[in-house]
Amino acid sequence: MENTLSKEHYRLRSLRSLAILDTPEEHRFDQFTLLAAAAFGVPIALVSLVDSDRQWFKSRVGLAASETHRSLSFCSFAVDADATLVVADALQDARFFANALVRGTPHIRFYAGQPIRSHDGFAVGTLCIIDTKPRNLTDEQLSMLRSLAKLVEHELNHDAVIVARSAAESALHALNASLDKRVQERAMALQEKNDALNREIRQRAQVEHKLHSSEQMLRTITDNVPVLISYLDVEFRFQFANAVYKEWLGQRNADMIGNTMEAVFGAAFYEDRKPSLMQALAGHMTNFEAKVQRKGHERILNTTYIPHHRDGEVVGIYVLATDSTASREHERQLLALANADPLTGLPNRRVYEFHLQKAMALSRRQGTRLGLMYLDLDNFKKINDTHGHGAGDAVLIEFGKRVKSALRESDILARLAGDEFTVVLEGVGTVEDCEAVARKILDVLKAPFSANGKAIQVSVSIGVALGGADATADSLAHEADAALYASKRKGKSQFCVIALASRAGPWRETLAAAR
Repeated sequence: MENTLSKEHYRLRSLRSLAILDTPEEHRFDQFTLLAAAAFGVPIALVSLVDSDRQWFKSRVGLAASETHRSLSFCSFAVDADATLVVADALQDARFFANALVRGTPHIRFYAGQPIRSHDGFAVGTLCIIDTKPRNLTDEQLSMLRSLAKLVEHELNHDAVIVARSAAESALHALNASLDKRVQERAMALQEKNDALNREIRQRAQVEHKLHSSEQMLRTITDNVPVLISYLDVEFRFQFANAVYKEWLGQRNADMIGNTMEAVFGAAFYEDRKPSLMQALAGHMTNFEAKVQRKGHERILNTTYIPHHRDGEVVGIYVLATDSTASREHERQLLALANADPLTGLPNRRVYEFHLQKAMALSRRQGTRLGLMYLDLDNFKKINDTHGHGAGDAVLIEFGKRVKSALRESDILARLAGDEFTVVLEGVGTVEDCEAVARKILDVLKAPFSANGKAIQVSVSIGVALGGADATADSLAHEADAALYASKRKGKSQFCVIALASRAGPWRETLAAAR
């Protein structure tokens, strides 16, 4: 216990020696929280310093409070352990599920914090990221978080290093002046002072070496994270670019430095991005997605432009771009699954209802007529009972293909449920037009279907409602259903067309058998 208290005493003394607590916001720290929030896709990113009874935020993105009590601090656990802390779901963690910051604003569910250390090795705070939903980090993301924390740590200790260097130089000048005056009187003291001077020189060399190593580390990190990172001056000339540009866009970073974006990537590339660049130059962070091509491979890049402020002016732009190709493809696949029938691949009821409303709106605008066709396989249950559900599924799939082949490009065929299908017929003007479509469908179904090596004869009953601009979705559906049942009463392979009543006159019904 005594050792723990002693360690905390020295840790707090080290923190306060940095003279950073309660200082104003600084862009040199804000750039890393902005970068962390963008790179990890989280709403909150903080540079947190853990004091004796509070945690104070030197930089914060997505959080209004400038400090919280230490008893509520996740970062305190990371500092005490001096190790990376990842909380995948705070509500499932005994240490945090009752925490006020979890139960209330900002509703923390996910937390990851990497300790940042003072120049004498004490963990004084963290670079942390926070989300309002549970998640996990990959090994690559953990490595990125540690690397970003190292950069924050370098910036945190930068002033202390500069002060040490200045102090060493001042001491050197003072010592030389003193030696000139007292060389005869204090020969012994001179030797001691020279020893002290040598120590100061060694420390200065170590500091310079550390600064050089930090620069090399920064280059190594930026060259190996899967992100495009660069810096543009106010004339949009590259002053820095990482090695990922070669892999993703085919440009060596050495060839980019000193050249404008337009000169490096061409006029079309530059013009597409110019509006966002101008916004960043005006002091506004901007974000957009754009597609790029290289060697036949397309990437979707999510790009963020971050203005670099100095003395109230924008002196450059930080560029950060991540590859969103996989996530956008996943979204596309999910959308396709949500809109398609899983068995036949045809549009489902959701797409049918959307398209029907769209077609009706067009019909009203153009004053044209619209047909709604209901199709129901005859005795489909018997096919399932006789040949099995696998054969039934094969029949439904083949049925969808044949019916679609009989339709126009503008017609939409959808599966509603079981053996129930529907077709939205746009641009049909007369009952005869509807009859023609129905006959084409019956014709393509005449050839036997094949399932499990057996020939199966399949027929369908068809009901069609033909409505004008004043028809509604409910009236079309009601009359199409009535027409379907009218055709079923006449036997198999029949169709019936009902023209809805309109202001022009009464409706008529026509019933015809397949030929």
